[in-house]
Amino acid sequence: DGVEAALVVGHEPGLSQMTSVLLTGGTSLTMDFRKASLCLVSFAEAMKPNEGVLEWFLPPKVLCKIG
Repeated sequence: DGVEAALVVGHEPGLSQMTSVLLTGGTSLTMDFRKASLCLVSFAEAMKPNEGVLEWFLPPKVLCKIG
């Protein structure tokens, strides 16, 4: 069975590097993950590098406003 959802918690620079790999297949994408940032990466099928789609990215300021 494929992965339907995964919650990933991490620290920099590993978290942004992993997100870059999921979205682009490499580590060249720069993402500014401040403490307490969240993002949703979705997959049509199995979770594989370069097959993710960034659905949303929420920095801490936005989370405080909606929280």
